[in-house]
Amino acid sequence: MASTIPTQNRVIDPFASYNSNVVNQMCHVVTQNSDGLLITNSLQVTLDSTSPTTTVIVSPGFAIKDDVLINITSNHIVDFTDGDNYASGAPLPMTGGYYYIVLEYVYIKSRPAPQAHIKILKPTDSFTSRYLLLKVVEISAVSPHPITALYDYDPSHLTIKREYIKYYAGTEVRLPTHVQLTDQSRIVYELDRNKYYFGYSDGWRELSAGGISVDINTDTTGVELGMLCYVDSNGNAAPAIATCFESGADLAVLSIGTAVSGKGRGSVAGFVEGVPVETGIGINIGDLLYLSATEAGKVTNIKTASIFQVVGRALTAGSQTTPVDIIFSPKIVLCTGIEGQISSWDGPDGVGNFYSLIDVSNLDGTNAFDCHWFDNSDHTEISPAEVQILNNGAHIKVSMPVNTVTVDYVILSASSAGGAGGGGGGGSGITDHSLLSSLDYASSGHTGFAPSPHGNGHHSETYITTSGVTYGALDANGDVGNGAGQLAIGNHTHPGYVDIPAGEVILFESDTAVIGYTLLTTQDDAVVYITKGSGSGGEVGGTQKAGSTWSQLAHDHSIPSEPDHFHTGGDHVLTVSEMPSHRHGITSGYSYAISYAIGGGRTDLGTTTKYTHYEGGGNAHNHGATSSDGLHNHGGGTGLNATVSSWRPFGYNYTRQQRI
Repeated sequence: MASTIPTQNRVIDPFASYNSNVVNQMCHVVTQNSDGLLITNSLQVTLDSTSPTTTVIVSPGFAIKDDVLINITSNHIVDFTDGDNYASGAPLPMTGGYYYIVLEYVYIKSRPAPQAHIKILKPTDSFTSRYLLLKVVEISAVSPHPITALYDYDPSHLTIKREYIKYYAGTEVRLPTHVQLTDQSRIVYELDRNKYYFGYSDGWRELSAGGISVDINTDTTGVELGMLCYVDSNGNAAPAIATCFESGADLAVLSIGTAVSGKGRGSVAGFVEGVPVETGIGINIGDLLYLSATEAGKVTNIKTASIFQVVGRALTAGSQTTPVDIIFSPKIVLCTGIEGQISSWDGPDGVGNFYSLIDVSNLDGTNAFDCHWFDNSDHTEISPAEVQILNNGAHIKVSMPVNTVTVDYVILSASSAGGAGGGGGGGSGITDHSLLSSLDYASSGHTGFAPSPHGNGHHSETYITTSGVTYGALDANGDVGNGAGQLAIGNHTHPGYVDIPAGEVILFESDTAVIGYTLLTTQDDAVVYITKGSGSGGEVGGTQKAGSTWSQLAHDHSIPSEPDHFHTGGDHVLTVSEMPSHRHGITSGYSYAISYAIGGGRTDLGTTTKYTHYEGGGNAHNHGATSSDGLHNHGGGTGLNATVSSWRPFGYNYTRQQRI
């Protein structure tokens, strides 16, 4: 049977000393008449590693209960299967719910002096002032009712919790070596440096050096202690990565939330320990640190491109296996420029220029970019025939009068933050022009006006005169005049109209380039395959089909069967010439008549045999078609074979063309 009395000492026992009441009053002053534990680790409750589903261990520590300082001096085991450990008797049958591990003590002047007990309260027991809560133990409702979790409070009654004594911070001439058992949660004022320090679980940290921190849900996928995170659209911490403006670092994770405690903690600025380092990177003390663009939540000392974010400076050396301590001071996410070279050109376009499209979607620009172009042959800066921003800043189209020059370029973003966006082109009007009664834009392919306003200001490239245009009911707005007026042709935008993005390749049932597209000649006599996309388990769209051959399946050629039948031929009579040569013999015992018959007189020949002359020639003959041995047919097949064949399926020729 278990004992509920742990090994203990009490500073005072009633009647044990003359001044016991005085000592009680001193405890009363320190605690302000409250009960509680002295430090975080006092009488801490943990699972027993030998039987973690049924047993817990209460560690040593100090508590003040009823103005008495109680010191539990050794580990005390509490077995939930032993009925003696329960305050109100055996718990059988066990049920699921929240059970309390409590210190029970009531001060009474008696002899012998009362002792402190450690007991279990069932969910149906009342929690009264005679108890000091040490831990809440969650028991499963499923038999055999194992321990599933430990809490410092009752999740269903948050006011029932571990209580600590609220006393003033201590003072030290110099900060002592940190000891978790006694210093965790302790506040110390150090005279030598005139600073306050707080005792965390792993060491002292200056109170002012922790910087600003916030409560935030860190119990999300991939989030780890020390990791750099941003705040996502749901208000949760998500691992930060320098691949776009929206995923820059906002905070460093100080603690991970749990399903019960909910939110964790993140530092917005200040001193942060244990920040993970990008793989393959070695960091030295004093290095400027950037948010990694390849591994979320980590830092590097190499500036990333084309987006980068400065997040602080290293206070310790580190690597992929050694996290670093940093001064966390995240800056705004910025864009770097992009560099490149144009060695091949598309075109020519409608005005004879050759052009190339440059993807600038990673830069933070919409209406303006800082562009520099250099002739690769002599490295002098040149001016293209035209530079145009397309697709709301996603592409830049550069045009040259020739396609024989190699151009090196540098393109810089015009602004410093924020995603690419904004309008451009067709304006935002919602009213309609009255349509021209007869409008001919020559090669522009238009048959009317887009929604208002839509005039020359919304067009780019060259202009043509309006000869041959009939105005009809056009609402005059200064864009189209009389016969000397001008209309724009070429690339332009329409409000609310979504065009095919520049650079996209599509198939046309056309032998020549369609207006606005360039005929691509790199592929010929090719087959188009349909893929469901790599995201759905197919091959990557826009890539060459993986090599394979076509082969015919094994097959045979069947021979139609016929009903069972005979083969018949016409009648044939043998002629003498077709008979084999032969003669006929005659044998007789009385030969007179025979002798007369063959020309002789009567002669008694006895039993002599006589023969006729030879007849028949033995010539060949035939019977025509002959009959079979019986009923039969000629059905069957040639057997399975796969033969080489030069066939190909019927197809129709399309051209590949790229949107300008």
